[in-house]
Amino acid sequence: MKEMITFIRASEKRTDTLKEQITSVEPGSRRTRLVKLSETRWVERHDAISSFKDMFVPIYDTLGVTMGLDDEDLARKCF
Repeated sequence: MKEMITFIRASEKRTDTLKEQITSVEPGSRRTRLVKLSETRWVERHDAISSFKDMFVPIYDTLGVTMGLDDEDLARKCF
C-alpha cells in the first residue's frame, strides 16, 4: 500500500488521473488525494488506510490507465 501511494503521488499526471477517476466513480467525494502513511502517528496512519480503502476502485482504475500508456517500465511498476 505504501509503495502504491508513493507511486501515484510521485507524478502530477497520475495524481490528476486519480482525481478524475474519483470524480467519475464518486462525484460527491470529499477525498481527492492519497495521504502518506505515517510511520509514527497511528491516528494519521489509520486515516490514511481508511482513505485508501475508500478510494480503492479509483486507485485501481488509475493504475489501469497508467498501464495503458506506452511506457513499458512504468506499466511494469503498476503490477
